[in-house]
Amino acid sequence: MYTLTLTKAERQAFDWVGDRYNAGRVADLFIGCIPEGQPEWNEGGDTTFAIPEHIAWEIRDLAEEEDST
Repeated sequence: MYTLTLTKAERQAFDWVGDRYNAGRVADLFIGCIPEGQPEWNEGGDTTFAIPEHIAWEIRDLAEEEDST
């Protein structure tokens, strides 16, 4: 399990990019990794995600896909 903390501004950057590139798909993966008790995606403050290894691999694959285009 990996943890990643994003500020509200960092999450807003994902929202701004939206579905351009793979940012939207990565954001959807992050949203699925918000543990109970953490602020939701659109709430203020920092959100710490609990990312299982298989999701981390998906995120890496999406990032690599962007590099190859």
